[in-house]
Amino acid sequence: MLLTDMMLKDADSDELKRDILCSEIEGVINTCSRQIMYIAFERELHEKGAKQRLDSDALSKMWANHENKIYGETITPHEDQKYFWARVGHFFFARFYCFAYAFGKLFVLALYQRYLEDPDSFKPAYKEMLQSGGQVPPHLLAEKLDMDISSEEFWQSGFDYMKKRIEELEELVG
Repeated sequence: MLLTDMMLKDADSDELKRDILCSEIEGVINTCSRQIMYIAFERELHEKGAKQRLDSDALSKMWANHENKIYGETITPHEDQKYFWARVGHFFFARFYCFAYAFGKLFVLALYQRYLEDPDSFKPAYKEMLQSGGQVPPHLLAEKLDMDISSEEFWQSGFDYMKKRIEELEELVG
């Protein structure tokens, strides 16, 4: 996001700024909505699969149903898209792996929003957080920055950051 900010600052045209903003916004939306859809599919897959054997037709229908929930009438997936579940191996061997993508993206958005609010106090606390490595659970990492991931405000701050980005884009394109 620092790089995105730098690229926006240095962009020499509104078209380039638009493209940069669109890329960032699309990436966040795709990561969050798509990965959360994967989690919902996977939850249903494992709940139903614990009670009965599921064949490829049942899984394909389940997948199509979840895709329809996120796309609604805006996108009509290709007929073969219903088989996409079959190429995501971690649905079967690393359950709920997709949670990490959505969680991580939203976690970083909230951290970056905090950085933007007070860069000077954020930087040393962030360095301390990074020095913890992968050994500390996320809620304890956030506490190093005086943030509480169990609060709605924490998660909302990341969405607020994206709202500002969308507003920047809307202002740019009129």
